[in-house]
This record gives sequence, C-alpha cells and structure tokens, in this order.
Amino acid sequence: MPLIGDRIESEGHHGTVRYIGQVPPTKGMWLGIDWDETNRGKHDGSHKGVGYFTTHAPTSGSFLRPAGAHSGVNFLTALRDRYGLEAVDGGIDEKEMFILGPGQRQTAVEMVGAEKLNLRQSKFSDLLDVSLRQALVSGAGADGDIGDVSSRIRDLNLSANLISTWAEVARITSQLPQLYALNISDNRINAVSDTFNNDMNSAFLGLRILFANRMAYEWRDIVQCCAMWPQLQQLHVCFNDVRIIENPLPSMAALTLLNLEGNNIENWESVVALGVLPSLHTLILTGCGITEIRFPQSADDDMSDNSTTPLFPELRELTLIDNKISDWLSISELNKLSKLEQLSFRANPLLKANPGNINYNEDTLRYLIIARISRLTFLNRSEIEVQDRRGAELDYLKMFGLVWKKAGGDQDNEKNNPDSAFTLLHPRYAQLITKYGPPEDSELVVKTSALKNALLTLTFVCQQSTKPPLTKKIPQSMTIAKLRAMVMRLYSADPHSLVVTYSSPLAPGQDFQLDHDMREISYYAMLDGDTVNVSW
Repeated sequence: MPLIGDRIESEGHHGTVRYIGQVPPTKGMWLGIDWDETNRGKHDGSHKGVGYFTTHAPTSGSFLRPAGAHSGVNFLTALRDRYGLEAVDGGIDEKEMFILGPGQRQTAVEMVGAEKLNLRQSKFSDLLDVSLRQALVSGAGADGDIGDVSSRIRDLNLSANLISTWAEVARITSQLPQLYALNISDNRINAVSDTFNNDMNSAFLGLRILFANRMAYEWRDIVQCCAMWPQLQQLHVCFNDVRIIENPLPSMAALTLLNLEGNNIENWESVVALGVLPSLHTLILTGCGITEIRFPQSADDDMSDNSTTPLFPELRELTLIDNKISDWLSISELNKLSKLEQLSFRANPLLKANPGNINYNEDTLRYLIIARISRLTFLNRSEIEVQDRRGAELDYLKMFGLVWKKAGGDQDNEKNNPDSAFTLLHPRYAQLITKYGPPEDSELVVKTSALKNALLTLTFVCQQSTKPPLTKKIPQSMTIAKLRAMVMRLYSADPHSLVVTYSSPLAPGQDFQLDHDMREISYYAMLDGDTVNVSW
C-alpha cells in the first residue's frame, strides 16, 4: 500500500498519491492521484462538493483503487531486469535462427558473441554507464545492496521513474562513489529544505553533471537543491517553471554550464541575476520568451566607448535561439560581455524584420551581428573567419555612414562625435572608425542588388610567373570558382595546388583566403585597389 506523497504508475501514466481513504457513498479504500499529465484526471481533487486533495491542474486529479496502482521496484530489481543475464543465448531461440535457400531449404545460422555480450552486460560490477529510464524505480532498496553489486557506475539515467524524495535519490547515489553524471529528469520530487542534511551533501560529492528537466521546479526549488551538489559544474533544468531568477547561492559558484531552455523567463533582469556566477562559461536560454537585452548602466558608463560589464566574467558561449528579440540594441548590448565568443541566435524576430525598410538578406543580417559584437568567433555554430569580420565591419561603416554624418559625424574631425542617439544605437561605430578610418563620401551610398554587378579594379600578382602585375576590372557578382578559372587561364596554373588569396592596404601584412568556390567576390568585401595573390 503506497503512502501519501509516494509516486505510482497505472496503465503507463505516472502520478502522486495525495489522498488515501474512503470516498462516500462508495465503499472501500481509494487513492487520490494527482497525475503528471494535466488532462489525465477528471477533477481537481473534489467529489460531490467535498475536497479530498489538491492538484496542480484543474483536471489532473482522479480516484484509483489501490490494486490499480503500481508502486514501483527498487534499484537492483530494475538493474537486473534491464541488464541481467537472460540465458547463454541472449534470450534468442536458436531454432528460429535460419535462412531460406533454394527450394525453401533451411540453413541454420550460428550465433557468435551473444553469450559473451550477455555475460559482460550482466557483470554489474563492470557497468559504468547505466540507463534505467522508465524502469519504475521507486527507491534504493536495502542499505548497501547497490554498492555491493555495482559501485563503479559513473553515468546514471534515472529519468521518468517513481522516486518521490531527494533523500531516496541520495540513498542510491551514496552507494556510487564514482558517480559523475546523473539524469533525474521527468520525476516529481519535492524540493523541501528541511529534508536536506549533511549526509545528503556527502551523497553527491563527486557529481559534476545533472539533468533535472521537466520537474515543475521554480527557481527557489533549484537553488535549494543546489545546496546538495557542492561540486556541480553542469546543470540542465529545462522546461521547468522558472519565471523569476533571484541571486544564486554560493553553492552554485562552480557551475560552468547552465541550461534553462524552455523556461518562461521573459525578463532579462532575471538573467542578469546569474551574472555573479564566477565560473559560468556556457548559458543556454533557448525558447525562454526573452524580448530584449539590457545590462545595468552605472553612473561611470560612457555611451561613446565600448565598456564591458563586470557581470558574467567568464561567459564564452550564449544560446538565445527561439526568443522574441527584435531590436538591434540588444545585439549591441552583448558586446559588453567581456569574453563572449560564441552566439547562437536563430529564430528571433530580429532576423525576420526589415529594419529601416531595407531588405536585409541572411548574409547581411549575419554581418550586422558580427560587426556589432567584437569578440565573436562563432555565430550560429559557423566560424567567423578573419575576412568575414573585416568584410562585416567595413560594410557596417558604409551602411550607416549617411546616418552617422547626419548625426554629426565628420571625416575631417578627429573626434568624430555624433549625437548621443546615434551612439546609443551604434556603440561600436567610433571604434570601427578608429580601426579602418571614416567612410568616404563616395562610399556613403545605400547599395541595391543592382550594384552587385559593379566592377572592382583588382591587381593580380603571381609568384611563379614572370608576368608583371596585371590590373583587371572584375564584377562583384563573379564567384570564386570563376575567378579561379580565370586565374588558371591567365597563368596556366596547376588547378590541384592553386592557392588564391587577396590583400588590402587597409590590413597590411595579412592575406585573406578566397576558398569558398560558390561565394561571390562581394561576400569578401574586396575594394578597389586590393591585390589578388596567386600561387601553386
């Protein structure tokens, strides 16, 4: 007979016992179940106007006879069921192992390795990676049994089982001294502070990676639980009920990765609370409903510089896929993260809009993000090469050059101080002018797709050829593949070892690879007077 608070399974569905007793006018004992699935039940714990228990949803409650409830099995029973020795033949009937030849003649097939595989799997003491997902595990069983049988487990999956308390989880993990990663997702475990004690802390001392997804936890629940995991480095708490994030505990100081995917956080101010974590390297905020990004501004901040925030001092990778960010200022704010190198930003409204009534294509949108965040080396898992950054930043200078001039920018003024509104929207613009120089008047033109065929005057130089440098006008729409074909004709070059690069007076001493055959010359932001270098 289960107790109140225990987890049960019935017909493939999981729930929590919230009531045990009679339900008049019927006779006999009933269990009041709060099902995990919100529509699995029929009511909110009430019957004929009498409230017997409370549920997490209006239709997640129902009454069940005790005989219909499965209270689960202990850890070792589940382990033996899943990894135990069935038979020397691996549970396969050799009489059924044959192939049909001509005339339906049966030829027996000999099984090789089945016995060895089963013996290896059934040696519980050798198991390092164990998955008991949906194995109806409800507890540890007798003290010491797990440690006596299988104490070398390093990676354990206990997701979607019937465990109801962290104390019971600790009884399992305390017998696994080498446990490194634990998946406890899809369990409904109460996070109540008065159940925590020093013994529970010692049960998780070696734990470094934890998955606690879909457990209906709020942030305070997560913080309370983190007190048990003093050495935890990676925490995945996806699809929980986190809405407001308050200051994390010192016990979270070792975290290097935090995954909050699918939590309805919305407010970036809550995310900022995580900025005090000293070791956080990776933050995943996919599908959190975030609408904008703003970091707190101190009285000493100067809008004209590119000051960094002291928050998130070690953050290198940020995932913001599938949020609701629609403004470019949010992208510029990310430049304040002092070590941000990798950003994933797909499926945000900003990438679908046409800011300023300009039809930005995918490449242009990518360039705008690269130009606004100076330290990025990967965007949406794609590496940002040296020529990508140079092209993005030069295009950015030209694209907003007219706006810069109207705001007070001046090519002849060394300070180049436009008004504060422009600086707020384009905080990196002054830095880019320092890097490349201000854009010339001839460059301050809004380019259209018709200008893709504009000609560039390029100089061709070949180390292996006695020909003097050649100057040619090349359409920007020419692909690199066609450029290479032209070079082979000019110099009778070996196509197998041909190397084509370009250099620019704006970046002395650097050669940029032209190694993407299907891209157009315009992709590389080459300018009049640049040099194409040929070798093989």
